[in-house]
Amino acid sequence: MIKFFKKLFSPTSDVINYPTFQEDELCRLLEKVPLSPAIKLLVGAGQVAVVFNASERSKLYPTGEYNLNEREKAFLSKNHHAHVLYLKTSPPTSRRWAIDLSFSDDNAIRLTGRYTIAIDNAKVLTDHLLQANTNIATSTLDQWVHTILQEIVQSQHITVDDIHQHHQRFEQFLIDAINSIIADRGLSLRFLTVLVPKKKEPSKLTLPERQDKSYFSKTKINDPATTSDSNKHKQTDIALEEKKSKTKQPVPIISTQTTPSTPPVDDSPKLFYRVKNGVQIGPISAKQLQWLIDKHEVKRRDLIWKKGTPAWQHAESFEQFDWTNQ
Repeated sequence: MIKFFKKLFSPTSDVINYPTFQEDELCRLLEKVPLSPAIKLLVGAGQVAVVFNASERSKLYPTGEYNLNEREKAFLSKNHHAHVLYLKTSPPTSRRWAIDLSFSDDNAIRLTGRYTIAIDNAKVLTDHLLQANTNIATSTLDQWVHTILQEIVQSQHITVDDIHQHHQRFEQFLIDAINSIIADRGLSLRFLTVLVPKKKEPSKLTLPERQDKSYFSKTKINDPATTSDSNKHKQTDIALEEKKSKTKQPVPIISTQTTPSTPPVDDSPKLFYRVKNGVQIGPISAKQLQWLIDKHEVKRRDLIWKKGTPAWQHAESFEQFDWTNQ
């Protein structure tokens, strides 16, 4: 009986479990998490976490399992609930963006595209988010990027023609300009695309329809000599066509080498991520990526990110892959 009551009233080991991030998600806030004396904090791979409330916060916790009673005893003694912020430090996050701009040449345009952002300094970003007293969500980071984009374009007096004529330079200019600002917030922009609407072509001038069409009905008198010559040419052409039809055509050679229709199954480490139609896909293994290359699903200039590398790179820059099928 005594053992039963000890078990009944002993503190339970509550667990704060890490979230599973979506591919386009950079952070996740768990609000008003109940705290117990034996609570544990779990932090997943490629994540960091911080426990905080309105007045104080814990230190950053990287990937692992932590008994908060041992590390945050003072914090737990004063708080029964707290917020837990999880940040995704890898892989970089791919997001869509869209802004409406008015230019100095009295034109308006809607720019859209994708950007890839990464957390370089989780502590700096956490400090900025908590001090800003703003809504902590991935959409907040989107708003940062959108606002910076709009201010940069407007302040530089860039015109629609500038964007159309210098598209690639414009993208690189935006990446450099944005990074110079968000670096102070612990972030870095790794990649950005700009989709610019096509220019409107001026409407073609249509001439009024001619009323007198009698000249179309006038018949041309043919020269008899010319007519007879043309008939001879027609007969010769018909004979040549008949001769060609009787000639045996060579049978095309069909290659027997084919790429398997299903991706290979292997237990090797899945270290690679790729971008397809602006969407981040992964992780996949090197063998599976080679299969996609052979199937022409991945091109040489497609963006690939490998765990442990600082940025996205073109697929052809990875020397381990064979491109002979392309």
